[in-house]
Amino acid sequence: VSFKYYSHSNNEVYDIGQSLEFINDMTLGNLITPEEFSISTTVDIAIDFSSGWSWFSINVVGDDMSINGVLSQTGAGGDYIKSQGGYADFYPGFGWGGTLADIDPKQGYKLRLADSSSLSYTGMPIDPSANPIDLSAGWNWIGYLPSSVLDINFALNVGEGGDYIKGQGGYADFYAGFGWGGTLA
Repeated sequence: VSFKYYSHSNNEVYDIGQSLEFINDMTLGNLITPEEFSISTTVDIAIDFSSGWSWFSINVVGDDMSINGVLSQTGAGGDYIKSQGGYADFYPGFGWGGTLADIDPKQGYKLRLADSSSLSYTGMPIDPSANPIDLSAGWNWIGYLPSSVLDINFALNVGEGGDYIKGQGGYADFYAGFGWGGTLA
């Protein structure tokens, strides 16, 4: 028998790191000394990438946030990643190398792959309310920190008339008195 724990406060399901072999009429613990389980608060993320350019961010913090730690399963000669402030190329036999050393969940990234690939990574979920993203005037490459899909007007609670956001598959303009509107919902 394996167990999971549902946290209503952050709408997440966590694995409990133990399982038990079921034995007919078994009893574990009692009212005075209950059976205790360890809850694993890590989550697994998986992102599939097509060949060509993909925009992505990750919303967990793991033990190794280096570019080679996060993208350990992704990359072939000629593949390239860039952020707003750095880049890295993939070198066969070496891994990712360039000015981009670590993957920051608050940042967005563009990844160019010759062939389709995927990213699988395990880490602690991020509390968006405890991790505000600082924005500057002009373009900002931001990550998406929540662990569930949110309406753009709730997830991106900033904006002035004339502000604009775009993703790989949509865009939105900010309209004063209305909020964000466009194909990015």
